[in-house]
Amino acid sequence: MNINISCHRPVFSDDIIGFNGFEFNKLVCLIADGNLPQGIADGCFLFTEVGTSFKEGDLIITRTKSKPYEYKIKYAEEIESDYFGRVLMATQLFAKEEPCDEYQRFTK
Repeated sequence: MNINISCHRPVFSDDIIGFNGFEFNKLVCLIADGNLPQGIADGCFLFTEVGTSFKEGDLIITRTKSKPYEYKIKYAEEIESDYFGRVLMATQLFAKEEPCDEYQRFTK
């Protein structure tokens, strides 16, 4: 199965990717920068549920309060003052990059 990202263009806000079809303020995707100690490889997509509850030991993302924002991944402690969201899934995308028919129709 080929997945073509040009068919479902992402929405960008700062360093965050949002996905059409999902409520933007609840599910976002960050891209891992570097190999993380939790076994998450460089370039992985981190699907993150923003602002939801978490429990101690969950894999979470924290964000600095000042711009430019810095995001860090860690295991949650009981209280997290810089909590941004809970990681639902980490995955890599292997896609063949060529425009889909629908996209070509609008660009010609």
